Amino acid sequence: MKEANALIHPDGEVSEYTEDAAERNEALNLTIQSLEITEESENTATVDTVVTLENPEADEESTRSQIYYLQTDDGTWKIYSAEEDEAA
Repeated sequence: MKEANALIHPDGEVSEYTEDAAERNEALNLTIQSLEITEESENTATVDTVVTLENPEADEESTRSQIYYLQTDDGTWKIYSAEEDEAA
């Protein structure tokens, strides 16, 4: 959990990863289908992703498109905000 939260920008709009969330997600398998940096400047970047989530316990699979907005924090890229990509 500590490692996941280290990726979140301290001034950003993304909630910290909690122990409850970790327990809920423990059974999931996540596969990155694609990842593309669509915009980048010195301190900000936009990354489009497509991931497949598989839940073997429930025999379910879904594909999601997310857009991540990154900003630097002391020289390190961190997730500032994210949203579902409705156009995908």
